[in-house]
Amino acid sequence: MAKNYAKMSGMKTKNVTPQTEKARPEQVMNEAGGYSFEIGDFQKLNRFLIIGTEKGTYYTGERKLTKSSVSNITKLIEKDGKAVVDRVVKVSDEGLAQKNDQALFVLALCASCDNAETRSYALHNLSKVARISTHLFTFATFVDGMRGWGTGLQKAISRWYNEMNTDRLAIQVCKYASRKVEGEMPWSHRDLLRKAHTVPASPEHAAIYQYVTQGVMKADELPEYVWGHEEAKKDGVNVPELVTKYRLFRESVPTEALKDPKVWEAMLDNGMPITAMIRNLSNMSKNGVLKPMSKCEKIVTNALKDDELLEKGRVHPMNVLSAFRTYSSGQSFRGSGTWTVNQKVLSALNETFYKSFKFIEPSGKNILIAIDASGSMSYPTTVPGISCRDAAAVLAMVTARTEENYHITYFSSGSSGGWGRRSSSSKGFGYKDGINPFPCGPEDRLDTIISKTNRLPWGGTDCALPILYAMKQNLDVDAFMILTDNDTYAGNIHPFEALKEYRRRSGKNSKLVTVGMVANDFTIADPSDPRQLDICGFDSSTPQLISNFISDKF
Repeated sequence: MAKNYAKMSGMKTKNVTPQTEKARPEQVMNEAGGYSFEIGDFQKLNRFLIIGTEKGTYYTGERKLTKSSVSNITKLIEKDGKAVVDRVVKVSDEGLAQKNDQALFVLALCASCDNAETRSYALHNLSKVARISTHLFTFATFVDGMRGWGTGLQKAISRWYNEMNTDRLAIQVCKYASRKVEGEMPWSHRDLLRKAHTVPASPEHAAIYQYVTQGVMKADELPEYVWGHEEAKKDGVNVPELVTKYRLFRESVPTEALKDPKVWEAMLDNGMPITAMIRNLSNMSKNGVLKPMSKCEKIVTNALKDDELLEKGRVHPMNVLSAFRTYSSGQSFRGSGTWTVNQKVLSALNETFYKSFKFIEPSGKNILIAIDASGSMSYPTTVPGISCRDAAAVLAMVTARTEENYHITYFSSGSSGGWGRRSSSSKGFGYKDGINPFPCGPEDRLDTIISKTNRLPWGGTDCALPILYAMKQNLDVDAFMILTDNDTYAGNIHPFEALKEYRRRSGKNSKLVTVGMVANDFTIADPSDPRQLDICGFDSSTPQLISNFISDKF
């Protein structure tokens, strides 16, 4: 017989509403059939910019999710286009998102809208969002399908080239000659310079444009990098020597030469950019570069722990997680390549993940961290081999590494085992199976955390479970931090109602932080309650925002 927790707790069950019914008039049905709150329009924009809609969610396809996001963004641009551009610039410039494509897409929407002031403002901010050639090509692909090539767009493209230092521009035109966006024709520098009718800002710019469009090499006016780039293409040259002399990047090195460990060593000696280093750990190990106790091993491990390099390179946690997942496997997810994993490098990469978040000051509060381990959270993220549950688990560890007073749990309704069993026919206040202490701690490495998370039982989504658990166990909680897709439906009480009851019983005005793990429109956080917060899970500044909120710093 199921226990009547409602009677035991003294809770008035007539005030309890199942999650499959509205508890408040403004609630909306989520994709799982339960009722949640709809997030605000700028919150939707934020989720799109940071998480994106690639692969969709467990319940919603990519196309439908993208269409919904674009509709919202268009409405926001009509309302306050300048504010949209400012948000795009902030997310892109501070490296808050794993990918820059979403920011470029929204900027293209702003640059193509009916409002002339918004169009101009978006185009004047182009170089802040499109910082490298591949960004510019992606923007060109997006904007080309939205508007004509009038003088405003032509001037913006020309400014991108003419306002760039010529040494840096030479590297850009050599490293990234062209770029193709899925389903579209590729763009090249030659295409853009001609399309924009760019007039060179200096003789040095003119020499680079002639090299790009006509293949003309002017000895006195072209930066040295171009000569090195062209020299490396010739047969029989000493590529490591050229890499050192001209400080060539990987993209300027012939593919066959990348099998030579001396080439990689030369690039590392030159100060390989941290993002390129992280992306190429597997290639370096595959070609025998990262041998134990080697010079290259020391360069790489030191760079991976360098706070300044990570910040300057805008290294995003999810890109580090992707690199960790790939490198630790010892084999390619897409090809047949294999390599011997350097454990010292892997441990350094583990530290890189935590360092890639913005500085975090602990709140000093008691925090119950709850990871939604339901079936819908098994849906993949943009990181190969990483589900939303996995991402939630490692993000939870960032808070656990910072705070002293925390308790980490995972929950899913109806799964086997767990705390607080009741039958599905129970009414009122109660629990279903599936809330347990999380089997990892912040001292565990990322691969251990991911491995154990993958073995968690699946079930339905009941985001009230962590709060009910805290009530029954008489836990002293200052803040609940729930990492979820917000598609809750399986409980007999809404999370915000459970929080009210916890506050009543405990005498504490506890807070709730909902960390959204997908780019849908829902949240369990009550928007009318200033002590509840909805936040985006893949934002590199998320942990500090949570700490600030919990400790009343905003």
